[in-house]
Amino acid sequence: MKRAQAYLFIVGTALLTAYHAGAYAAGDKMAKPGDSDWGYEGYPSNTSQDWKKETHSEPGVGGLTPLAPEPTKGMSAKAQSGSWETPKGAIPQTRTFQNLVDFFELAALHSLSPDQKQDLKLFLSPTTKDSKFSEWAKVSAFMPDVNERVNEQSQDANDFGQLFRALLRLICSPGTLPKAQITVVENIIGPARIAVEGTPSLSEEAVNGYLDMACFMYEQKNPGKTVDADDNRLVFAHVIKDKFNEAPTEKDKLAMANFALTWYKFKVSYDVASKEERALLVQDLDERKSLAKITAHSLTAKILSNGPWHALFAGSK
Repeated sequence: MKRAQAYLFIVGTALLTAYHAGAYAAGDKMAKPGDSDWGYEGYPSNTSQDWKKETHSEPGVGGLTPLAPEPTKGMSAKAQSGSWETPKGAIPQTRTFQNLVDFFELAALHSLSPDQKQDLKLFLSPTTKDSKFSEWAKVSAFMPDVNERVNEQSQDANDFGQLFRALLRLICSPGTLPKAQITVVENIIGPARIAVEGTPSLSEEAVNGYLDMACFMYEQKNPGKTVDADDNRLVFAHVIKDKFNEAPTEKDKLAMANFALTWYKFKVSYDVASKEERALLVQDLDERKSLAKITAHSLTAKILSNGPWHALFAGSK
């Protein structure tokens, strides 16, 4: 086990110092093209000692807890307070609405309650002339393909869900979505769990992206073996948190904060690729090519270009 932990520490250090270029979104609060998508250069000499001392982590810290806390029951707080009014009537049974429900159920990693489905009616039955409402209907451009894939390969559901969750976190930034919609989204997927406080902060979802990447790379190098165990993940989580705390600039922290989106964009492309395409993707990863320079699979590109987040990916591969 110590050998596996040493591997994760070495791989973690290398990954966080070697990869550079392009982020995935624009906007004042997001990393700009040219930023590192893997972290920043340089590794503090004292960090290796610090993480060894931190052997116990509180529940919910270090990227080891489930990503989706139990959603609140019933209508969201905004709906209950009367800040907006959920459209009345029966839940629509249209294909577009079902695609939206399927999207959110994958992102939440659980089935939606009747009340949560009722809240989603707001997204397709607007009471105002806001373009964000019609944007939600565009998930129908990719959800039939995603559902077909998940039905055939159920193990891919988590990667699609994590990508969807990362996209939802991205557009829940202040000023991106109407507050009423942000309330509905967070009522379904829960608030982000924070591993390191700050502006920006590092979420457990970002930490888990790094952990999943390290385990993936080990398994590619060592077929039939894995280092995906809680104690190994805890070791690597400390490396990630220390690296984030020592980041020299805000753009480096932003790159790390957005890593869940970076990794699961790659992982979904890998999942749906052919055997030959997978080999090329692994080669690119092994050569430490920036994830931002690896061309997304056509299905991944379709996901990024359809939905309230699409403007943030204009011009991306």
